[in-house]
Amino acid sequence: MNISTFIANQLPSLALPQTPATTKYSTVVDLFNRSALNPANTFAIYTATANPGSGTATIVGGDHLEVTTSAASSDAEDVTTAAFFIDRSSWFVDGKSQVVVDVIFNLSSAASVAGEIALAGGSAITTPDTTASHMGLTFDTALSANFQLSSGDGSTETKTDTTQAMDTSKYRLNIIWNSDSSPGSISLYSSTNNFSTLIKSANVTAPFSGYVTGSVFALKFLCVTRTTAAKTLKIQEWRTQFT
Repeated sequence: MNISTFIANQLPSLALPQTPATTKYSTVVDLFNRSALNPANTFAIYTATANPGSGTATIVGGDHLEVTTSAASSDAEDVTTAAFFIDRSSWFVDGKSQVVVDVIFNLSSAASVAGEIALAGGSAITTPDTTASHMGLTFDTALSANFQLSSGDGSTETKTDTTQAMDTSKYRLNIIWNSDSSPGSISLYSSTNNFSTLIKSANVTAPFSGYVTGSVFALKFLCVTRTTAAKTLKIQEWRTQFT
């Protein structure tokens, strides 16, 4: 189900901010096939935060999201799902269910840029997560030329170097979360063979101690410039499956 349709049809009758149990065994996607980031006359799907700076989050051409910073060094633009959260209580804990997230993305420039694509908390951030509870992909040319598979459990960060140098090609990030005690895996795929060619995968075994039963995940997109020029993270589409 396209997320615009999901928000319009489902959320008016639901308590926010948690995604309802009715989404179990379903798929929610955002293809960005609209003009506005948040459709009118319904709950906001995303919260976009420029801090610091005056960055933007816009849908371009009715087919992808551009998360763009302003042009001062360390300016950041954070886009986090707002009305759409992944409930981590009842039907997701203790391996009772699984969340599978796929994000197709690319960078407009691989020079002097940092960012994150991850399942994380709902608060806006200004630099990629380290020890904070998260699960996904981080990148920062100030630290490494390569994409990093990254997770945090509230006190410790675990990174796996993908050995894939950052560039402007398209990639697929796959995140599988099973439960707090056995979180799952993170994988990066190239666009070869319909985004099915694995570059690197990492198992995530540490529990997310930074969260408690009943809290939620949000899907987060962050872009940070490390120079005096604007940088853009392009999200082509994302899909979340609840199984």
